[in-house]
Amino acid sequence: MNKLHTGTLKVSAVTVDSLVRQCAVQPPFLIKLDIQGAEVAVLKGARETLKETDVVICEIDLAEFHHLDLVMREESFSLFDMTELRRLPDQSLSWFYPIYLNRRLDRIRSRTLWDPSMDQAAMEMQRKRREQVLEYNAHILQEIRKARGGGT
Repeated sequence: MNKLHTGTLKVSAVTVDSLVRQCAVQPPFLIKLDIQGAEVAVLKGARETLKETDVVICEIDLAEFHHLDLVMREESFSLFDMTELRRLPDQSLSWFYPIYLNRRLDRIRSRTLWDPSMDQAAMEMQRKRREQVLEYNAHILQEIRKARGGGT
């Protein structure tokens, strides 16, 4: 990233499944990965472990999220939350920590977006958010037009 590397380094690697067997680790598992783009490869080496895993947390770049999400859905996990949203200077999403919950635990998910007593507040929040999005989009459109020499 940003050409910060200074060469290559050879390291030994093992799969999560073989490591769990070797260390006789007992489920249930929570897996947290922060391995700079190798998350999908690691998860493919954890297929047996994932069957007994409740939660998976990964640091992921937005460009790699689609691949991670596909693997997680194939392994019977659903996106539960996203934390640590990091943004680029233009405020677009860059990287974050998606949290996946094994579907066998779907019963613990809240199915209501908000308490009914909060209906008015939720609608007002949505109205304000819509205004912000429209304002932001108008600003970006104006910048794009300026960059193309089209003025306002």
